Amino acid sequence: MAAVHVLVDGGAALPAGAAAGYGLTQVAHHLQVGPSRFHAGTADPADLAAALTDPRMAVLPATAEELCEAYGGAAAQGIALLSLHGPAGLRGLASAAPSAALSAGLAASDLAVVELPLLGPGLGLVALHAAEAAQDPIPLGELATGARELAAGLVSEWIAPAAAGTLARCQDLGLLSWPGAGLEADASTTDPGSVLRYRLVVHPREGQLGMELRGRHADLGAAMRALADQVLRDGRAGGRLHLAGASAGAEPEIAALATYLDAQLGLAEVWLAQADPVSAYLGGPGSFGLAWYRE
Repeated sequence: MAAVHVLVDGGAALPAGAAAGYGLTQVAHHLQVGPSRFHAGTADPADLAAALTDPRMAVLPATAEELCEAYGGAAAQGIALLSLHGPAGLRGLASAAPSAALSAGLAASDLAVVELPLLGPGLGLVALHAAEAAQDPIPLGELATGARELAAGLVSEWIAPAAAGTLARCQDLGLLSWPGAGLEADASTTDPGSVLRYRLVVHPREGQLGMELRGRHADLGAAMRALADQVLRDGRAGGRLHLAGASAGAEPEIAALATYLDAQLGLAEVWLAQADPVSAYLGGPGSFGLAWYRE
């Protein structure tokens, strides 16, 4: 049995079978499309793809009852629990954690709640590495600190094939957007239908999570080359690179990027997954992203 059990909410993208393989619990989001609501964790990928094309789509967090049930499993086994969550404004469940733990009978000393400014494969990387570390005896506080430190060293960048739609959904989610240094260097068009590259990061002055725009590109190929160049620069700066990717209906594109980068860098770790619902909603159909860090 693991020294600490790790739970992550539906904001993480995880490769198929990874939760079971690592002994990790994921409390998945729900999707609402008109009167229909379904559980994103067990939905057919085709259903998720169809939902993305429906303007009525909404992403809903897991219920308090679902989180309480997940906490109850750890309480019943008498082990501590590290609860990892994406940003509260992007359907993260950190604020619901204390009451869920109380209802589940999980002692406050046995729970560490960590909210991170990450979604998708970035949050997935942190969750999987925490679950791996928890297989050996480790204090709960040390595991939580390690998760925060890994998150601080991660870079995550997304490509959205329709910039105007992504920027509109950014506003819908209440996110700031601002031009990063890469926007001026890589901009090839101001067409609202251009391909957008962006990162979700905390604004350096406002202190609020938002979208840092890294580039507008005339076509998907140009955006992919710019993203690959960024990863290569980081990978060649020293230390082995760990990389994960996720996509919302862009499996060939994300696979091609991962294959190319592995051939160039000899990646220490690489895996691909289906995008989490919030990242998929924000990027739109055909969007995809990479997350990476150096050892």
